[in-house]
Amino acid sequence: MKNLPVLRLIKLKKNELKTIKVGVFNNLPVSDIDLSENQIAYIDPGAFSDMKNLLNIRMAHNKIKVWNNNWFENTPLLTRVSFQHNLIEELPRKAFKNMGGEKKFGRVPLTINLLFSYNKIGILYADTFQGLEKINNLWLDNNLINELPKGMFDGVAIRNLKLGSNKLNCIDDADSVLKAESNDIDANPFECKCLDEIKKWAENKNKTISMFYADMTCYANRIEIKMKNLEERLRELKKQN
Repeated sequence: MKNLPVLRLIKLKKNELKTIKVGVFNNLPVSDIDLSENQIAYIDPGAFSDMKNLLNIRMAHNKIKVWNNNWFENTPLLTRVSFQHNLIEELPRKAFKNMGGEKKFGRVPLTINLLFSYNKIGILYADTFQGLEKINNLWLDNNLINELPKGMFDGVAIRNLKLGSNKLNCIDDADSVLKAESNDIDANPFECKCLDEIKKWAENKNKTISMFYADMTCYANRIEIKMKNLEERLRELKKQN
């Protein structure tokens, strides 16, 4: 591929690729690599290094379990990583250390998009996103997250945050977590008291929070409790008569 200097897109989706080795893509002038819908389980630490034009890497629907924070060294324009529908179990400390700094395509400013929906992510760290200043889309929905480390988003401006369909029972520090312009936390098994507090917080802060189904579940639980109490009261009255 080194003899293809005008190549901008590499699309190898829906194949049987299992490993991405160093030396295959390095130093190519491509801006978009699509390796989605393969069988990829391993990527060499330097497999996507030294790609100065790379904007978009698509790895959705593979079998990747481990995110390596050494990936993407010297990829100054990389702003979209799509890793949905993989098997990633955690995002490590300083997971995106090679994606920090101001990014521009010519005079056009670029913002980062990190798409990790439908993985197995259960572990995040306080410094997982350290080094990033702006994130356009951060999709962590449909994972196994049951705890959000305090200060995880300190110093990071987020436009769209998706945390729906995880294992969250509560969000204790809404100010530091739900700081995005748009926050989706729906379909988590929230404690109803905690959800009520988040609703009040959102109203006071004029924040957009998506939690319709979680709220309806709590509402249904309250109705069920009231019905049971009413049935118990009716039984007691019958006994008295």
